[in-house]
Amino acid sequence: MVRGIVVLRRVAVPIACCVLLGACYSYQRVSTTPSALPQGALGSKVRITTHDGRVITMSRSEIAADSVIGYLEPSNARFAVALSDVRAIERWGMNRGRTGALGLGAVLLYVVVVIAALVLASGGLVGTY
Repeated sequence: MVRGIVVLRRVAVPIACCVLLGACYSYQRVSTTPSALPQGALGSKVRITTHDGRVITMSRSEIAADSVIGYLEPSNARFAVALSDVRAIERWGMNRGRTGALGLGAVLLYVVVVIAALVLASGGLVGTY
């Protein structure tokens, strides 16, 4: 029974952690209405969708006057897009909801693993009426 606990701990926990780690960061939409647009730096990475459907990923981008200016990924060439051509701006950053779910999921996973280990260590559920 102890071998089952060791296998569970060595296999299930790392796999679950790897799956859950991707939940912390994601693209988050930035308002494109003129009054709500942040002037200055947008962040280390943004994804811009134009009215014609093109998706442009830029790093070190900023809003200056009537354009979004940054460096194209992966070429690192300086690039600018007129705000009038932009349908959506998404900023890469920490997602609070997903990060909270990650924390809750990690706690629940830990509880399940501890309960499974205790059940396996006590000889299972057979004969415990």
